[in-house]
Amino acid sequence: MKWPTELLLIRHAESAYNNLKKIKDADPDYARFQELFERDPSNPELQPLAQSLHKAHALGYSDRDTPITPKGEAQARMTGKAMREAGVNSPDVIFVSPYLRTEQTLGVLKEEWPDLRNATVLHEERIREKDHGLGVLYNDSRIYFLLHPEQAELHKLLGEYDYRFEWGEHPRCTSEEPFMDYHNYARVCRKESHGDHASSDYPVYSGKFRET
Repeated sequence: MKWPTELLLIRHAESAYNNLKKIKDADPDYARFQELFERDPSNPELQPLAQSLHKAHALGYSDRDTPITPKGEAQARMTGKAMREAGVNSPDVIFVSPYLRTEQTLGVLKEEWPDLRNATVLHEERIREKDHGLGVLYNDSRIYFLLHPEQAELHKLLGEYDYRFEWGEHPRCTSEEPFMDYHNYARVCRKESHGDHASSDYPVYSGKFRET
């Protein structure tokens, strides 16, 4: 059985969530919130500030449906063009996360690197983030814990690893889940390679594999 020897990882382009972090960092109220929290998490000024920031910086998307930004599209376009102009061999198999931002990244890459359209695309549910449940509405764990003090107590009691956000996943749900069944992957590689080579390219972390 032949095994891949090359792996190309391509992370998704800038998403709306990535951009939101930059917007928050430029907000003086958010800077004050961070300063006060660092000094004393029990400061009574933090509660109203957390409520205000929660409303001001709501993302409005689920994690799965978070899109890329115009800047992200430009990043993906630049990457695809660079791959094509560098003469990088197009993969035969593409593993892509089902999240919108990864699908959009792949779509733009295909526009600039047309050979990708010949690859077999496999949507791999296990290439994803941990589900943060209710925490996704807050986009900042400090704000979440300030507005849900009972969850803050539970987090303190259980610790970072064992705690999970309400309606969210435990870290074991993703950390212990195998990224890929290598025997099944090898079977796909052999089927798609026709005796030549096999590769995989999947945004959020996309991968390109080549057989030995």
